[in-house]
Amino acid sequence: MLEFQINNQDHLSKAEIKTVKANYLEDQKLLLRLIQNKAQEMNYPPMKDWADTKPMAEINTMSGGLMARTEAYQGILGQIIMI
Repeated sequence: MLEFQINNQDHLSKAEIKTVKANYLEDQKLLLRLIQNKAQEMNYPPMKDWADTKPMAEINTMSGGLMARTEAYQGILGQIIMI
């Protein structure tokens, strides 16, 4: 929902846009922390040393396949691929 609001700001006030952006940044941080915690649970090394993205796949599975559709998830995936 936050991604939709960020991408469709025409109906939002400046204050609402500011709030949505702040909440979205917080959600991105929480998603990254969730992925890192899952990786730790799976005994993965630091993210920069991952040979695959299984911890992310696990999180996506827990979300019923919805997490991979988000820009936040795709952004983290892109960071891992580029490392």
